[in-house]
Amino acid sequence: MPETSSHPAAQPTAQLAIVGTGRLAHALLRTIQNQRVALLSSRSVTSSAKFFFQAPPLPLERIAELPFDTLWLAVSDSAITPVSQLLAGLRQRWDGITVIHSSGAQSVEILGPLAGRGATPMVLHPNASLTGLQKIPEGITWRIEPGNETARRVAERLLEGISPRFVTVPAALLPLYHAAASLASNLSMTLHAVATELYHAAGLPPDAARQTVTRFLQESAERMEGSTLAEALTGPIARGDLEVVRRQLQGVKSAMPEMFALFQQLCRATVQLRFGQVSQAWEDVLLGKSE
Repeated sequence: MPETSSHPAAQPTAQLAIVGTGRLAHALLRTIQNQRVALLSSRSVTSSAKFFFQAPPLPLERIAELPFDTLWLAVSDSAITPVSQLLAGLRQRWDGITVIHSSGAQSVEILGPLAGRGATPMVLHPNASLTGLQKIPEGITWRIEPGNETARRVAERLLEGISPRFVTVPAALLPLYHAAASLASNLSMTLHAVATELYHAAGLPPDAARQTVTRFLQESAERMEGSTLAEALTGPIARGDLEVVRRQLQGVKSAMPEMFALFQQLCRATVQLRFGQVSQAWEDVLLGKSE
């Protein structure tokens, strides 16, 4: 959605109301084109906005003026409960309204304050890193809860045009699901930072180090899409070159001892995944034993 003076919040006949002023809220505004949208904010329970269209969001208290049928809470995990409680007090009944949150770590039960007043609760969590400056990418995986046909119809209507892939995850497995998202989206940045520091320690200028690591990670991700690790993996572990890995481990331990344990465990995990086991020869290398 382009940044124009016709802000979605100015639409008096909104079908979708979004509560939030951060990255997800603005990504939704840029993505959802098939219905009128209103943007609302509750500064008392959400962080200050980083992204704004030209017109400001409506105060949350004005939600009673909007004839919407879907409410999307695009707020932080810690804000979902207080926002739900605050909203529940702004209307006597929420019958006929679908309320959505997008936490990857929380189940639909956290929307209890609104469900208790008649709302139909849902979860739609996008597995993507959103900046708020672009539309939500096409074809990404969304966790949906509940996974029934009614919820899917609502989700398909909202996300029309971006080909969402829906998955359901049992509540007991949400910590694993969210850990996977954090590992892929957040902790991968730690790998980027460590690899960049190693390159810099080896003498590469900072810009060259960052660009090199970025290219490697992009190419690795592309190879892994639709392939197994054994098919996509390159380098000394894939080749079974124990002596090269031994020298790598020694180099990291000497130059960046605080990162040695991380590098060692990543090598161990890669050997295990590549060969199905860690042989005694690999164990000796990983533990730094001499030949």
